[in-house]
Amino acid sequence: MSVLTRIAGNTTPSEFVEKLRTAAAQHREPLDRVRATRAEQQASRSLREQQDSAYERSLAQDRERARQRREAEAARQREEQEAAARKAAEEKLEQDREQWKKWRAQSLPAEPGPDVKNAVRVSVRLPSGERVIRKFAPDADIEELYAFVECYDVLQAAQEGGIEKTPEPEGFEHKYPFRLVSPMPRTVFEVEAGGSVRERIGRGGNILVEPIEDDEEEEDES
Repeated sequence: MSVLTRIAGNTTPSEFVEKLRTAAAQHREPLDRVRATRAEQQASRSLREQQDSAYERSLAQDRERARQRREAEAARQREEQEAAARKAAEEKLEQDREQWKKWRAQSLPAEPGPDVKNAVRVSVRLPSGERVIRKFAPDADIEELYAFVECYDVLQAAQEGGIEKTPEPEGFEHKYPFRLVSPMPRTVFEVEAGGSVRERIGRGGNILVEPIEDDEEEEDES
């Protein structure tokens, strides 16, 4: 606040008004400059506030985009690691399964000769369509028939060079990826049920090999 003029003594109203007008006219230009300066300062302050606000918004957006990129990269790395772990587990499972087949094939008894009475003659149709006919001792466990089917490729290869002595894979729990089925009437010979080949199949029979799908295994485990 500034003093424009001082009016002392007795004055008439018209003189008082005239003196005020004169003082205002004399100080109008400085007042206008002050008002203009204040308006400019206010405009500059408002502009800075707008710029600061825009900068903060832009900075927040940059931070959010950076966060999203970090999360996307972390998710991508997790997916790659999980995929690599799954692949390694699948490869290890396949290696253990092949090692188990070689180990199990070593202990499979030879096919009974003609001197073995009551031998059970089994015709097995493999998933490939190939039919294999083999005899089993009547007291052989049904698991031996499962093992023969599982190790058939190893046994075939062994006819040329023999079976290399192989230890049982450590920490590996083998599960047969198929079931043996008699087509007519349909009968499933579950390996878990046990029993001898003679008890389960009789004097002989035709057997189909049915692969077990992954979703079936998951249902059984649940």
